[in-house]
Amino acid sequence: MKEFIKKDMLYIKAYHKFNLLFSMVFILSAAASLGNNYFAVYGVVFLAMISSSLISYDETEQFVFYAISLPKGREKLVSSKYISNLIICAFGILAALVFYLIRFWTKADWEIENMCLMLSILCFVGMGIPSFMLPFDFALGVKKGRLPSIVVIGFIFGLITYLGLVYDGGGMPNFVLLLIVLASFILYAVSWCISLKIYKKKSF
Repeated sequence: MKEFIKKDMLYIKAYHKFNLLFSMVFILSAAASLGNNYFAVYGVVFLAMISSSLISYDETEQFVFYAISLPKGREKLVSSKYISNLIICAFGILAALVFYLIRFWTKADWEIENMCLMLSILCFVGMGIPSFMLPFDFALGVKKGRLPSIVVIGFIFGLITYLGLVYDGGGMPNFVLLLIVLASFILYAVSWCISLKIYKKKSF
């Protein structure tokens, strides 16, 4: 498992430097302005999309055939993508937290409600997008799973927009923020299990 994750990290380092850079620029812009939170969402979307690219690389370079020949190789391949996504999205969310804290410390305009709202949404985006995308990618392949991925991203952005309209001008209750984070983890775990079941039965 560790080797699979290390391979994914090397792919990200080699092919997704600009994704990481753009992500940090968007997140920093959101933290600096405190009024354009969608910038931070875009930044985490860049990171969440990397997981599909990792599967595409494995398919293109025939790594999947090597992986499934190993003991529990299918489980390791699937799990490595979910764990790699958690790592890179956690990196983005942690960066957002640091940028927000620096902003609040330097400008002395502490808005903890805004920060908590943004972090909970980033958590939902970072885990929600792969939760819907990865089962399709593992079942159909990245090319055929592209259309469902587009639908998923549109749905998630629509949901975020809806929540923004509902709570426009007013703080979102703490229990709603906790539910968003909890639902993100539950959705991610369910998606992980579904992908494992799909890939165990997939024929090549």
